[in-house]
Amino acid sequence: MAAVHSLDSLLLSRFPLPPRPTISYALFKPLPNTLAPQDAIEHARTSILSRNTSASPLESMLDSVQLSPEPLLYVFKLTPHLSAPAAAELFATLDFPSLTRMSSVPCTSFAIPDICHRR
Repeated sequence: MAAVHSLDSLLLSRFPLPPRPTISYALFKPLPNTLAPQDAIEHARTSILSRNTSASPLESMLDSVQLSPEPLLYVFKLTPHLSAPAAAELFATLDFPSLTRMSSVPCTSFAIPDICHRR
């Protein structure tokens, strides 16, 4: 396990969650014959960031990259529970060259349990 040292930089933020928060996400992987899978994922990641130019964290699509054992791109968004269908529409617009969606549905959503966001 890596230790955090005084010279490490950490980004920490706290913001209020929407009512009955839901996480919607989609998972993408490089197409089988992609020559530079990490480059394809990085291109998709920067494309997502460019969509968020002036959006708050709760209005933004966020990403997480896995490089090993295989490169994967997770794209997710926090939404109020009733906005999950709108998130699915937004995720349906995602199309990245050299990546394929790992599910036939635009995104998967799940509610965050109440205990996780109580003060």
